[in-house]
Amino acid sequence: MGLLDICSNNSYWRGYHYFKGGMVKEVIKVDDGVYDAIVEGSKEYKVHLDINHPRKSSCSCPHADGKRIICKHIVAVYFAVNPKEVKRIDKEIEMYEEERKEAEEKYNKAYEEVRESVIERVEKMSNEEVKQMLINYLINSEMEYYDKQYEDYNDDYF
Repeated sequence: MGLLDICSNNSYWRGYHYFKGGMVKEVIKVDDGVYDAIVEGSKEYKVHLDINHPRKSSCSCPHADGKRIICKHIVAVYFAVNPKEVKRIDKEIEMYEEERKEAEEKYNKAYEEVRESVIERVEKMSNEEVKQMLINYLINSEMEYYDKQYEDYNDDYF
């Protein structure tokens, strides 16, 4: 398993943002897949990254010091020495943002269509019909509280 497979989701994304924010200050290649680095956090932390044996990686931060934890500082150094991985993630984020934007546009379009349809229907209604619809809506809204309390009951008991 690789380093990114064993780190927490929080360390993954915070490490990514630390790297993108320029918090990795110095990286020295010690051996094949082994690096020593300085990462700026609330203070400077010494990071030892062993890509081939991720659990041998270490950091002087309070979260990981003396523990076999892959912290955000270690992940940031990993990204610093793996630009292809950063490009892959950047591309995934870009695709996600495009999908999110498309979904938002689709939602807004549907909202406008429904809004226009509702306005058209309400304008055709008499004042009494509008009042009755509003009363029904308010009753249903108020009853949601009670519905949630009794949602575990079903017709089998009655």
